[in-house]
Amino acid sequence: MKIKSIGIILTLTIFVSITFVSCGNKQPAMVTTTETLTYEEVVRDLFGGTLNLMDRVRLSKDGTYRVGIDHFGNVIKLPMPENINRVVATWNSSNQTMAMLGAKEKIVGTTLNISIEEWFRKIYPEIANVYVTNAFGSYNMEEIIALEPDLVITSGQDDWKLFDDAGLTVIALNNNNYDEMKQTATFLGDVLGPAHAAKAKEYCEYVDKNIKYISEIAPVIKEDEKVSVFHIRGQLISTQGSNTMIDSFITLCGAVNSIAASISGSRNVTIEEIIAVDPDIITVSNVTTEDIYGFIMSDPQWATLSAVKNGRVYKNPVGVYNWDRNACESALQILWIATLCYPDYYPNIDMGSEVRWFYKNFYNYTLSDTEVMELLAGEGTPQV
Repeated sequence: MKIKSIGIILTLTIFVSITFVSCGNKQPAMVTTTETLTYEEVVRDLFGGTLNLMDRVRLSKDGTYRVGIDHFGNVIKLPMPENINRVVATWNSSNQTMAMLGAKEKIVGTTLNISIEEWFRKIYPEIANVYVTNAFGSYNMEEIIALEPDLVITSGQDDWKLFDDAGLTVIALNNNNYDEMKQTATFLGDVLGPAHAAKAKEYCEYVDKNIKYISEIAPVIKEDEKVSVFHIRGQLISTQGSNTMIDSFITLCGAVNSIAASISGSRNVTIEEIIAVDPDIITVSNVTTEDIYGFIMSDPQWATLSAVKNGRVYKNPVGVYNWDRNACESALQILWIATLCYPDYYPNIDMGSEVRWFYKNFYNYTLSDTEVMELLAGEGTPQV
């Protein structure tokens, strides 16, 4: 993670909403307090001179508030945990993280994709009635302020500044690999309070356990047995190359990201590029209304690929949020892709049991046998 705010004086704004009750109507009075600190001062005085990316929240010197440093190096003045009860989550993945941490009831603002996601509605039906922040493609700041959020979560600096300028307490989170995913869960857990921090710790231990198991077996796979994978990320020709979450889970199990040698990061590729690498396996994260899987299996150009000829095109599980994204259930993706690529090398992985345990332990939701089969078959709500 690159800290962008080193040496820069940041203005920290805390938005405090005081509610007066008169004749049964709420009349919020807005009080804004501004304090100026430098990143260096915060790291020196509160973090002992070195920032541990798994430990980024500290109590202020006077003990009246907390200070956190988010993914982008923003220094944020945070309310105490007992005062964070209303959260606006504008990043899809952060909604799932809130649910995994046992804080889904705190969500008062969500995204359009999450509001219609079938599996999210299963574990928390009330999400269908939560205010949608991006229903019309952009934020209505007046409506979001009217929600009286104690915290806003976003995923980029532009949005962070937008909410910060509006006087709201906002953190910006993101992750492109499993280390950063654990950092995100840990930071948000610490922000929300001890019980949620304990759940984040348990989650990180589960991720580490899965990575350790896969990593110990992957080196044993012989070179002539290694398979190449082309992963479709939402749209027909959209994928990710090196230095991405998708590359991480493909390479962890000993497989080869077929497109990684050609591209870094996320971008669209041409059918000619896909034909040139001729992947052994194609995995499809169908998060649009387009039937990508059906198109691949019926299109003459795609029919020339080894993966299609050999019947090795698979729908990627979706879940509460997409397994292939920088989100919590990517901890299950590690195991799923391993069993898909090398069933003989990973015979002890029982995906049905793993999914059941994950959903019960982190979402307090008991999956039926039918739901387990549907989830693993990649049956979920297409996103818009």
